[in-house]
Amino acid sequence: SLLDQVERSVILLTEPSGQELVAASYYPAHEPAISTTLIKKTLDEKKAFIWESHQNPVMSASAKRLKIKAGLYSPLTFGSHHIGVLCADSTSPSAHFNEEDLSLFISISQVLSALILANRK
Repeated sequence: SLLDQVERSVILLTEPSGQELVAASYYPAHEPAISTTLIKKTLDEKKAFIWESHQNPVMSASAKRLKIKAGLYSPLTFGSHHIGVLCADSTSPSAHFNEEDLSLFISISQVLSALILANRK
């Protein structure tokens, strides 16, 4: 299941200026696992996706350094508000996320977006 496979996660939120993303929360607590290439893809495409290393032979330097084997990425949006990005990944070669996992991840990101926006007001 989704929760059994996720080893790391991070919530990146836009600063008030809207120019920069900041790691607002992450697990485990020692250091956020952030692939700038995959974050940029999430922001550019404005949609959630599954990323797997075996399907992407040309890996970014950050994905290699972080040893990401599979990940879920979703923009945090609510209406016209672009709040940030939610990421979850695994370093396990056996990790595999499916469409059901992605659907759950999108639901989590939608609820999270609404809560963050309500908290900002």
